[in-house]
Amino acid sequence: MTASDKINIIIVEDNEDHLFFIKEALSDSNYILQHIVSGPEAYNYLLNPKIKPDVVLLDNHLPGMSGLEILKKLGAKTKDYGFIVTT
Repeated sequence: MTASDKINIIIVEDNEDHLFFIKEALSDSNYILQHIVSGPEAYNYLLNPKIKPDVVLLDNHLPGMSGLEILKKLGAKTKDYGFIVTT
């Protein structure tokens, strides 16, 4: 399987315990996992991602900006990929 066949998932999570659980659950080799810690960092990355995500796992409670604030600010700019909001 090549990198282009893999599902690119961005995990936006500031809690180390939650991040560990998510990474364990997604440890399948069919995924490329990227991790972002804060709301502003996630927002800036998602405006112009270096690698377009297939899915973003977005925590709602983040330092600097909530997950829902990120979604509102991004608006239609994110129509090419899906979000799963966690709390």
